[in-house]
Amino acid sequence: MSGAPAVFEVAFLEKMQRLLAEGDFTATYKFAVLLGLVELSVEAPPDADTFTTRQLAAKVIELYWPQVQPFEDQLLMQNAHRQARVVTAVARLREEASRAGLATLPVAAIAPRLPRQWGRLLDEVEWSLVEMPLTRLQRLPSGADEFIYFVSWTHADTEQRNAQLRRKLRAGSLDNRIHMQPDVVPTLARFHSIVRELVEGRWVRKVRELNGVGLGGPDLYSHLFGIERAQLVRLAGPLRELQRGRCFYCDKRLAGVDIDHFLPWARYPENRLENLVAAHGTCNRSKAAHLAAIGHLDGWLARFGQPDLAEVARISSWPSGGGATLAISRRLYALQPESARLWSAPGEFADWRHPDVEARITAVEKRLRAV
Repeated sequence: MSGAPAVFEVAFLEKMQRLLAEGDFTATYKFAVLLGLVELSVEAPPDADTFTTRQLAAKVIELYWPQVQPFEDQLLMQNAHRQARVVTAVARLREEASRAGLATLPVAAIAPRLPRQWGRLLDEVEWSLVEMPLTRLQRLPSGADEFIYFVSWTHADTEQRNAQLRRKLRAGSLDNRIHMQPDVVPTLARFHSIVRELVEGRWVRKVRELNGVGLGGPDLYSHLFGIERAQLVRLAGPLRELQRGRCFYCDKRLAGVDIDHFLPWARYPENRLENLVAAHGTCNRSKAAHLAAIGHLDGWLARFGQPDLAEVARISSWPSGGGATLAISRRLYALQPESARLWSAPGEFADWRHPDVEARITAVEKRLRAV
């Protein structure tokens, strides 16, 4: 997988670090924009160089979805003066989802069940991104540097013709593309874990500043960016049945069931059904943040596009999306050096070759396109 020149990558990461150190972050919107662009870059086709504000809005909603839950009986502020507008809007939808009995579903599963409310939230978040962080994110006290992206409207537009801009967005006549600068998408995709760690660390610090110095530590981080494991419980039965009562990794009979992210959550927060398997607790804990060996990869790839998996998605109401998950798998495996060791079983690791993985993922992508 080709990427940007090394000199560009180093300069880009240095600018990203400077942005996070010197930028004006009175609210957490800008962190959400950065992480949303990272995720869009990882999941994008190799030749992608633009995203839309609509796509980014959906990512921002996903990021805030767990954060609007109380932390230690406290609703966390995400703005220096009053609660951030986007956070209030996301919390409103979460409350409506709870009243509709959908509280145990991830946010991507809410959209088709509450389409009117979801559409209203998307509209509100998209406008908030247009009006505020997108034209302000790359502005430093020393001046603006559009080193990540550029858009068709300006900071002055949002101040001087705000109502006109909003009408154009609603009518679909605003060019809502986010034009990524050359080489930025592959760089964000390649260094997504580094950028994510930088942004998430700064986000945690800002939340602590806004809500009190006593907040912090791993519990706050897990609340903001961790897995809502209570949601995964609904998949234990269907995935166990799909796997005929056997652990995905060791193929032995399952007694209890752990739901494991085949592509580890610690490497990328991919929660679609294709990435979830039923496993023994011992296998799950041993695999941890390791990528799985070729044999496991083959078994995982074989599930893509299968009717049985589609049926699990239907009965569990869990979101799926094979193309994006495959793109993520390609990125994660491609980042491993030839000397990497992949997890095979508790205490056992196997060698691998990058072209073998590329060929396997490409074959599945071709099979899905042919269906």
